[in-house]
Amino acid sequence: MRRNGLGGSGRSTPFFNGAAPGMVLVVAASPINRIVISRTIERAGMRATTTSPETALDALGERRPAMVIVDEGGQEGLLTLLFGEIARLRAGDAGLPRVVLVVEPSQQRGKSYGGIVDAVVVKPLTPEGLQPIVQRLADNGKR
Repeated sequence: MRRNGLGGSGRSTPFFNGAAPGMVLVVAASPINRIVISRTIERAGMRATTTSPETALDALGERRPAMVIVDEGGQEGLLTLLFGEIARLRAGDAGLPRVVLVVEPSQQRGKSYGGIVDAVVVKPLTPEGLQPIVQRLADNGKR
């Protein structure tokens, strides 16, 4: 039996519609980048779970995050599959999960990934640069 809404109340929660409230999936090849990003997410009051690009599709299906932060890091083939799955999920979940793409400065104006990306953050990553973007997207999703 599937539980709806926060706490399984049986009522649907408009913002999350099946996505885990406050859950952010961090996808990065570098363990250091996964730690930096996840700590920033936790400072914003959300729960972060991390994964490598190779296991991102499984993690996305299992955890159903409200937001996904992806460090592009040269993993284009895997990211194309991941973004395809995100597009499928968004079609039925009121635009969720939101997507933040972390890129190298030289890739700032690169690929668009078909309009799936809600925000782009340019490296070097800092909490001061990432946290306001994450909070803005989370706040916009609650409306």
